[in-house]
Amino acid sequence: MDLKAMIEMHRILKSGGKLYITIPYGIRDVLPINKLYNKNRINVLTKDFRIIKEEYLKYNSKYSLWLNSSEQEAGMTDWLKDRWYSLAFFILEK
Repeated sequence: MDLKAMIEMHRILKSGGKLYITIPYGIRDVLPINKLYNKNRINVLTKDFRIIKEEYLKYNSKYSLWLNSSEQEAGMTDWLKDRWYSLAFFILEK
């Protein structure tokens, strides 16, 4: 379903058009309705776009804040252990 959505967004964007997406990021899916993405899934979803910007945030429960993190650190977030998933932000261009 997500791949079909990305194909449709690519179809309707003008050349040079930008797409802003925010997605949950981490190691594994927890529920059927809670899909987490990782580097491999992102590469598949964005293959027809140019990634202009990417940013990752990870929740820090000690400070109750979302903090910037590397892709590698965000990708290691495990909902079952951390009770949070990371977030990934992308600006894509057709």
